Amino acid sequence: MNDAENIISQIEQVLNSPEQTPMPQLQTIASQYAARCKELNDSMILVLNNIYANNYCEAVRAADEQHVLDDYNVLNFPGLSEWKQICATLGLAKPADLAEDLALRKPNSPLAHSAASSKIVCLPRSSSRQAESPLQTRFA
Repeated sequence: MNDAENIISQIEQVLNSPEQTPMPQLQTIASQYAARCKELNDSMILVLNNIYANNYCEAVRAADEQHVLDDYNVLNFPGLSEWKQICATLGLAKPADLAEDLALRKPNSPLAHSAASSKIVCLPRSSSRQAESPLQTRFA
């Protein structure tokens, strides 16, 4: 279970029995979830900036290395609206809204469109410190 899955598991326990969770624990869980949402949004913006700069291979690598799709699917859980309501009611850390328009898994997202419309092949990065030639990272 990764960090995001662990946080969601704790949130789901709170949603099932909120009265049994002490306030300090709620504060910790809310802070952790809010931080993960911010990290995910930052990662999605990095990916999108690479797309806008026509660095498609870097966008795909960043999305893969930072687990953007996996984290989005975990953090955008079914009880999210209820969790946000609990956070607001109790004055807990407010999670950032997930940047759903950047959520890369949608068919009309910039990454999906760019990957489908270009004929780019991304090769894995070399383990050596040698500079990569343009042919290693991109084929037209």
